[in-house]
Amino acid sequence: MRIVSFLFVIAITLASCKAVQKSVRTDENKNKIESSGKEPSNQSELNYQSLINAWLGSPYKYGGCTKDGTDCSGMVYTFYKEIYGIELPRSSNEIYLKARKIDESQAKPGDLVFFAIKNNQVSHVGMYTNDRKFIHSSTSKGVIISSLNEPYYKERLKGFGSFR
Repeated sequence: MRIVSFLFVIAITLASCKAVQKSVRTDENKNKIESSGKEPSNQSELNYQSLINAWLGSPYKYGGCTKDGTDCSGMVYTFYKEIYGIELPRSSNEIYLKARKIDESQAKPGDLVFFAIKNNQVSHVGMYTNDRKFIHSSTSKGVIISSLNEPYYKERLKGFGSFR
């Protein structure tokens, strides 16, 4: 029954996405995420780690939301739907506006990280992993893990949010 439920969630998720053209995955930043050395505490955490490892290296595709091509909000949308059963808005700014704002010290793996890239409005979103790192879909490198300590992201960090 769990397999049928999982396949149903996948089918709904794919149906809600725009058609995505098949792309070649890159090998850049294929480092698997490491847990903090302890076993995942629950099924959501295990699913989150598995999805991260499966999506690393997926190419960027504006409007996409699958491993074959995704933009930042598409990746976050799909992760939240598959892991938590929560359907988020489809744009970074809309997600930001509806998220419960949290302090960085409260951020846990799976919480959201928001950035204002071009102006004061949020235009980029990723998901916190651990140790001031986050997974996101970069327009130039596809799905990668980056550090909040990198000057580019540090300067553009708008805040953290959660739907859980």
